[in-house]
Amino acid sequence: MQTDIFANNYREIVAEHIFWYHSGVGSLEQAVQGSWFDLREQIRHPNELFESLFPGTEGNSAQALLIDLARELDQAVEGGVLEVKKHRFTTLFVELEEAEFSSEIFSHLKELARRARVLAMAIALQRALLSQEIPFMDDEEKPDEPEEPGEIRQIIQDIQEIIAADPSAKMNAAIKNILLQLQKYRTETATYQKLKEQATGYRLEMYSKTFAATFQNIFTSIRRNYDQFRKEQDEMRRQEQRSVIASLETREWTRALMRQMEEANRIAATLTFLAGEHSGMREPLVELSRRRAMMMKLLETDRIQGEDCAGGEAAARRLNRILAIEVAKQLHRLCGC
Repeated sequence: MQTDIFANNYREIVAEHIFWYHSGVGSLEQAVQGSWFDLREQIRHPNELFESLFPGTEGNSAQALLIDLARELDQAVEGGVLEVKKHRFTTLFVELEEAEFSSEIFSHLKELARRARVLAMAIALQRALLSQEIPFMDDEEKPDEPEEPGEIRQIIQDIQEIIAADPSAKMNAAIKNILLQLQKYRTETATYQKLKEQATGYRLEMYSKTFAATFQNIFTSIRRNYDQFRKEQDEMRRQEQRSVIASLETREWTRALMRQMEEANRIAATLTFLAGEHSGMREPLVELSRRRAMMMKLLETDRIQGEDCAGGEAAARRLNRILAIEVAKQLHRLCGC
């Protein structure tokens, strides 16, 4: 009799545990799907998407992560945005895999979730750029810096190197003006030297002031034309980048990025769910860590689609580099830094 009571109690405990576990998993899947539905609604609107991923003060909490990712994208000279995503996802899954052996991971689930959301944001920006849903950003104009010794010499050296690399650059209006000002400077310098040798007292002082003003005007013109030339080159580069994207068929690539973003969101949503009232559920973390192979497959598809789209491995690397720089700019804009 006593054995039957113990058996019945044991079955009730097991049944209650199974019910709790499955209801928890069911709620988790609902949370993941609900989160993905919300993000898809904002996918074409980066500002709204950012607010969905980082509501309220979460944007402030994630700012350091966003800046760090932007810096890594800027420095990814080899594989561009794909290189950064591979590194970031690999690192994330290495930490998730600790759940199978340790409970320490439960203390920083929120931070891991933020890292996954930052990656989801970067993927969304890459997709939006390839789809031409958002334009390439203009480079922010830097404030005028005080004149430094040797500045004009450096400009002249740059112009000489530009012409040596591309003789046709002499036909550029800004460079033409710089060369004319240089010729004028040589002529005025020669004249000043002759007058200075023959003048004394008041005349020498007058010549010095007059030619100092002349030289300053020449330097100002050289500086202004050099700035104009750099702006023209920057705009040509941006136009080239835009035309590169506009000429590509990116549909399959962007579809691959959508699947990649969905998986990034699954990581973020799962970790956020488990960091809340369902903390302590180890099995969903273990299952999540076992999705590493799936993510690596999605990144491989990303590589293949990029090469198919760009027209080869080298072209895809260049395009991924362009996208990395642009995504970094967009991240800086979104976090206001």
